[in-house]
Amino acid sequence: MGELHALQLLSDVSLRVASSVDLESTLDAVASAVVETLGFDAAVLNLVRGDVVDVVSLAGPGDIKKALHGSSQSLQVWLELLDRSTELSGLRFIDGRSGDDLEGLLSWIPDIAVRDDDLDAWHPRDALFAPLTASSGELLGVLSVDMPRDGRRPDAGRIALLERFALMAALAIDRARLHKQSADTAELFRRTFDDAPLGMALLHLSGHIQRTNTTYAQMTGRPDETLAGVACWDLVHGDDRDLVEQTVRAVAEGHVPVAQGEVRDPSGERWGRATLSYIDGPEGPQLLVQMLDVTDEHRATEVLRARATTDVLTGLQNRAGLSRHLDGLLARPAAAGQSPVAVVFCDLDLFKLVNDTHGHAVGDELLVHVACGIRQELRGGDIAARFGGDEFVLVLDSCEGPTGAIAVAERVRAAVCRAVRVAGGTMITPSLSMGIAVADDGSTAEQLLADADTALYRAKEAGRGRWELFQATMRDEALSRLRLREALRQALSLDQLRLHYQPIVDLTSARTIGFEALLRWEHPEQGLLLPAAFLDELMQGELAAATTDWVVSHALTEAARWPASDGVRPFVSVNVGPEQLARADLPAQIRSALRRTGVEPDRLWVEVTEEALLSAPTQIAALASLRAEGVHIALDDFGSGYAGLLALRDVPADIIKLDRAFTRTLRTDPTSYAIVQAVVALCSRLDKTLLAEGLEDAEDVAAVGELGVRLGQGFHLGRPGPLMP
Repeated sequence: MGELHALQLLSDVSLRVASSVDLESTLDAVASAVVETLGFDAAVLNLVRGDVVDVVSLAGPGDIKKALHGSSQSLQVWLELLDRSTELSGLRFIDGRSGDDLEGLLSWIPDIAVRDDDLDAWHPRDALFAPLTASSGELLGVLSVDMPRDGRRPDAGRIALLERFALMAALAIDRARLHKQSADTAELFRRTFDDAPLGMALLHLSGHIQRTNTTYAQMTGRPDETLAGVACWDLVHGDDRDLVEQTVRAVAEGHVPVAQGEVRDPSGERWGRATLSYIDGPEGPQLLVQMLDVTDEHRATEVLRARATTDVLTGLQNRAGLSRHLDGLLARPAAAGQSPVAVVFCDLDLFKLVNDTHGHAVGDELLVHVACGIRQELRGGDIAARFGGDEFVLVLDSCEGPTGAIAVAERVRAAVCRAVRVAGGTMITPSLSMGIAVADDGSTAEQLLADADTALYRAKEAGRGRWELFQATMRDEALSRLRLREALRQALSLDQLRLHYQPIVDLTSARTIGFEALLRWEHPEQGLLLPAAFLDELMQGELAAATTDWVVSHALTEAARWPASDGVRPFVSVNVGPEQLARADLPAQIRSALRRTGVEPDRLWVEVTEEALLSAPTQIAALASLRAEGVHIALDDFGSGYAGLLALRDVPADIIKLDRAFTRTLRTDPTSYAIVQAVVALCSRLDKTLLAEGLEDAEDVAAVGELGVRLGQGFHLGRPGPLMP
């Protein structure tokens, strides 16, 4: 009868576990059933909560309830207690007669009197435990019983029933915990859904809205209560509607688990980045929409995209924008009667001089002026770009061939090349050199730009301030220059450059007092080449600096070995072109070479031209510092430029080299004679030494000597050669 009653109670408890989520009442029922049916004085259910084990349910005498109600013990103590117990079927048993020191571990067990010394009798400190474990093996709690009423240790039947009650308790705890987790998850989802800064909506699988949060409603511009039942694709821009509808269908039917994309609101002014996913929601299968407002991101991207293709200073396209536009034009299918595309490559002449003289702020102001002049002459469909520095490129769409392109170029040049007053009141008249290239079948953007650049080079070579139309022969010339530059680069690295020296003579004594170092190229196939064949290319770009350093170093190294004549050692003169003179480190390189070779500074002449000074006026101070240290500064080709008298005033030159154009016509042209006569007098007044170049015969020497010219140089006095004096 007792066992039947126990089974009935066990069945009741099982039903309660399956149907109730009230953990405390369920565990109370388990404890009561254990005491009522299995004949124990007390049953205690302890629940693991973090690092402690709490008494949550108990049944038995009042004094036990009073003693244990609300008590707790450390989880570590319980684990140690279970570890020291003996396994009894699926339970754990502690024999109070074992003599183990259990003080503190069993402090919650009430003291009882000894029944007898029967080995099967229940003794003080005896304890029977049933660990309550989850399916994962995690310890959830412990069911413990005390003191059978008959004083005997439980038999196998009671132990089996106790195990089943323990299983019911473990199931109740596990179920209650899972229910709480589910409830917590649902609450968390609700709070996350409602309070999320992200727009969120739950949809039927049909794509119609069930519920939304406030953020989503705000993004649609409609009140929350009006959205239920609305198809989500009715809340996006018309151009996005079909794609949204197709995506909803694909996710709902399981073709894709998650879909992402960007959509616009109906006005097209705001953007959202949407994620659509299939979920098993609170109301069954649903679609979850998460929407992030990315309008600001899109606007920032548009700004960045505009900056990526626009020159900040002038507002014109930049190189990237130009290339993209030109690629698009050239990729169009050819249409009957369509006029070709043309490119006009423009360079602002002597712009570096403006920057060096007036500063970069004025230079920027001039660039803006040029951009405005270009922009106002463009036709519809044309664009202009600042290609870099002082370079501009025009892309002309349908320009009616070379004639149309030239017409636009002329208008642009006329609009740009007008005097403009810049900061500080200075008037500047810009000058443009232009290269024009017209596309033909198969032209690429890269080739068209290269052709226009080649034509620009020809325009600058011809004197600046003009345009040149690209011809196929120019491409061959450009290729030849490229090959020449590569060969010159090899010449430097393979030590193929040579220095020849031309005497500089004191005309009063006919004594050679110095030598001008002149560059030659010992070409492996063409033999010895004069500067006319290579110097223009060599003295441009990165080769110019390396060549100048090589010339200064070798000239001073050789001059250091020259013997003295009448107690005076000859000087050496080296030429410095425009690009080399503009180098900030040139004075330091010269000083370093002087120290290394031991040549006295007054044995070095540095020759500069008016053109070089116009390109690098800020280096005048550097020349002055070299002269102050003893280096002689010579103004070469005097009279061949446009700033002769200004150069005499501003340049710290102590030697003036009169251009051969005057010495050649001195005996036949009264004007040349008068000019040389005036220059001689001027140099005498300014305490500068005058040297006449290009003396080809004895009559030339006599003529300049009669005018009082002290120094001379020319084939009659000595040709350049490799021999050292």
